[in-house]
Amino acid sequence: MLAAVTVVLAWLSLYVPFLAMVLPAPITLLIFRYGPGTGVMAWVVTALLSGVLGGGIGSVLMLVPAGLLSLGLGVSLHRKWSPRTTLWVATGAGIVATLASLGISLWISGVNPIETFLEIYEESFTKAAGWYRGMGIPEEQVKLLEEAQKGILTLVRLLFPAGILWASLVSAFVNHWAVRQVLGRMGEKLEWFAPFARWRSSMAGPIALGAGSLLPLVGLRQGAWEMVSANLLVVGGLICLVQGLSLLWFWLERLQVSKGVRLLLVFLLMFWTPALAVGGAGGFAAVSLGQIGLGVVGFFDPWFNFRRL
Repeated sequence: MLAAVTVVLAWLSLYVPFLAMVLPAPITLLIFRYGPGTGVMAWVVTALLSGVLGGGIGSVLMLVPAGLLSLGLGVSLHRKWSPRTTLWVATGAGIVATLASLGISLWISGVNPIETFLEIYEESFTKAAGWYRGMGIPEEQVKLLEEAQKGILTLVRLLFPAGILWASLVSAFVNHWAVRQVLGRMGEKLEWFAPFARWRSSMAGPIALGAGSLLPLVGLRQGAWEMVSANLLVVGGLICLVQGLSLLWFWLERLQVSKGVRLLLVFLLMFWTPALAVGGAGGFAAVSLGQIGLGVVGFFDPWFNFRRL
């Protein structure tokens, strides 16, 4: 039955894309209950049903990421590993699944799906630029938009590894949470993460930022090294930002600020403070002063332990 549920979710995700986020959940539940062997057999049945009903290899390929993520998450929960270990195992499975899907698609069709997506994006923007010119928008402004578009394409290519990591982490967390909710209604109690305000900071963010900043200084700034440096900076910055947000949430909670007001303050600080354009390699991104401030606080928290946790 859970295999059929997965097929239905896969079909519905073609029309409601966010449902693709929870495709791994049914098979994960099966692996948690009966072990990985049963889960793998259910995934094979799911893939076959999807291929028959969906009419093509594309329907099967859509389930490759879901199957591998289900296996990583389900085995972790079945063996009762800690939430942190479970999350990282599931994230690793998600990264492998994404790369496998891209590789299989390239092998079957001979077309790089990432480059195809970027070409479609570039073509759509070229058409939009022509439309802007037809509306009488000054050529200088259109050229600025074209330069911005080129910068975005450069950043997408450069930060592709960080994008895969972030997408896999979010997908693993969402499915972990969804499975825990279902199992909770079935009477199973699974260990969960500590409250966000008490997430302990780690040195991972400062180390990644330091390494990403150091590589260009020692002359490693060309080719693959440029990508490594940029992705270390982005990943390290995101880790420090999350640590800063946890610290802010802790003190707002300590001051007994209501949850609604806390969410509003965080939103305003993250998105409504003045922004700076930062970047390199031909691309740029807008980062608010609030995000920079939280990142700086999160960077120093592992040393000073502002919350005394």
